[in-house]
Amino acid sequence: MLSHVAELGFALGLAHHPGTAHEVVHSGEMACVLPPQHPLAGQPIVSAADLVGLPFIGLERGTRLGKAVRDSFARAGAPFQPTVEVHYCNTACVLAAAGVGAAVVDPFSPRQGGSNVLVVRPFAPKTLAVAYMLWSEAEPLSRLAKAFLSEVRQASRLLD
Repeated sequence: MLSHVAELGFALGLAHHPGTAHEVVHSGEMACVLPPQHPLAGQPIVSAADLVGLPFIGLERGTRLGKAVRDSFARAGAPFQPTVEVHYCNTACVLAAAGVGAAVVDPFSPRQGGSNVLVVRPFAPKTLAVAYMLWSEAEPLSRLAKAFLSEVRQASRLLD
């Protein structure tokens, strides 16, 4: 947005950037995704401790959501020992659906693939995942961008 490539953007786990305005679109909690045959698939909630010693797809250390998941494991007193690390939650969902293991991801990514292959369970300890819409503070939004922002606001109310 600051380089004028896009007028609006979306982000998860945002840190403030000078020159960028933002608005919370939705607040949710990280979820555990598992292949249907996974030993934890029948549990109503999956905890960090439950995942220890099992094949686990972790989010990379340098990502905000990766840090949030690591912090959750630390709060639970459970070692964070991923079998593989990925940058994106969508990638973790694809690998989980392929049977590689379980993953802790944002609440939006499991819905994006359109696949019913994943089992999605609440993750404990609760880990916040906030989605933001971003735009440049230096440029006024176009009518189209304002209309789109209004539609996103309406749609986000349906998620609550």
